[in-house]
Amino acid sequence: MRDNTSPSSRAFENLVLAASAPLLFCSQLHAEPLSTELIYTGELWSNQRGGISQDEVYLDNLDLTLTLDAERAWGWDGVTVFAYGLYNNNDTLSDRLVSSVHGISNIDTTSMLGIMELWIDKTWTSAHSLRFGLYDLNSEL
Repeated sequence: MRDNTSPSSRAFENLVLAASAPLLFCSQLHAEPLSTELIYTGELWSNQRGGISQDEVYLDNLDLTLTLDAERAWGWDGVTVFAYGLYNNNDTLSDRLVSSVHGISNIDTTSMLGIMELWIDKTWTSAHSLRFGLYDLNSEL
């Protein structure tokens, strides 16, 4: 018997199972000039049916932020230094297992280790400040 379904309609026959476990570690002691935030997200995905192949993949993502209050550290009035780094492992899901045009997970990517933000900010008043460096423009109000 001939299969009359189109390849695009068969693409939605996939059965993908997922489990996710984000972990958060924060160190924000108010007496200390340096605060850190470490967020680890791990996802276990299993393609049970359809797609390119039936297999499992483990995706992980590590976010690290460091915020230095330079006023508390060195007496630099109104100065803050910020850094944000990101790591993703090399496993992929969409292109290797399910052949999806749209990503299934927001941490599904090739290996990545990089600095996402690194800036210094000088604030004079609540309405006047100057920020210099690499930062996310989407964070602006």
